[in-house]
This record gives sequence, structure tokens and C-alpha cells, in this order.
Amino acid sequence: MILQALVDYYEELAFQEKITRPGWAKVKVSWALEIGENGGVLDVLPLRRPSEDGKKMLPRELELPAPVKRSSGVAPNFLWDNSSYILGLDGKGKEKRTAECHAAATALHLDLLTPVYSRAACALAAFFKRWVPENVDSFPAVVKYREDLIEGGNICFFFDGKFISEYPEIRAAWQSAYAADAYRCTGWCKNEWNG
Repeated sequence: MILQALVDYYEELAFQEKITRPGWAKVKVSWALEIGENGGVLDVLPLRRPSEDGKKMLPRELELPAPVKRSSGVAPNFLWDNSSYILGLDGKGKEKRTAECHAAATALHLDLLTPVYSRAACALAAFFKRWVPENVDSFPAVVKYREDLIEGGNICFFFDGKFISEYPEIRAAWQSAYAADAYRCTGWCKNEWNG
């Protein structure tokens, strides 16, 4: 009875967006790439807003897949990340590492999105299939904000009037992948400790 009340309370807090569900986190995002059905970039949407005192621009917080833990390795986030991972562009002159970051992000997204049958998933998969960092100049919307995108801040995706992370089928794909990964970790930890 008490357990069920706690579960109900948790569900209500999650519904009110006062807490995030496992596998999700509030992430600060500065930009959204608006993509079309064919994966092309239609526009770059600035998400930063002025601070209360108006002295600086602050990123917007969105509920997105939880960030990966990375120190110096290459590990992409799903549905969002910095320009090295999403666009394969950086201002640090580390072309090889940036190419590795973008390749890892592409592989992750195609792996998780390929089995999902929806317009949003197909559009995002098409973005990762067709985006070539060397052809950035053929996307005027990206060229307009190129320096700002490279300078910093996380980037997410926007499709057909809403953030791509809001589509139920894409959320389900992430939740499934997250649960499978958590299960593997739990299984490995148990086996490792039990000998």
C-alpha cells in the first residue's frame, strides 16, 4: 500500500515534469537543427534566452536522453550533443578526433533509429546518413550560425513543429536501449562480484 502510494507520487511528479524518469535528464541546449523529411537542415533555431539581469544568454533546459559519462574517450549522446558529434565541426583544429566523434554519433543514431518506423525517426536517420561536414556550405542556415555552433553549447533536433525528443516512438527507442544497457551493466556487475 505504501509502495503503491510512492509509485503513484513518483508518476505524478514525472507527469508534472518536476523530476525526470530513469534514462532522462534536464540538459542545457543552445541550438536546435530543424530538419526536413529528407534529413536536410531547414533552419538553425537559437534556444538561448536572456538571463534575468539581461547580461548574458542562457541555454534552454530540455528533457533529453541522459548524458553519457566521458572523460577523454569518444562517446556520443543520443538526440543531442556538441558540434563535434552532431555536425562533425569544431574550432579546435582536431579534425581526426572530430571525425571520430561524428562517426560515433552517426553509428549510435542509425543503430537506434533504423528499427523505428516513424516520419521523425526516418528524418533524423536521413540527416545522419546524408550530413557530410565538408559540405556544410551547401546548408545556408548552418553557415549563418556556424561560428556560434562551433563556439559551444549543445545542439538538438526539431522536426515538424516539435523537438524530436518529444516523439513517443523515439522516446520508446531510447528507453528500450537504455533499459537493455542498464540490464547488461547489472548482469555484468553481479557476475563479476559473484565470481
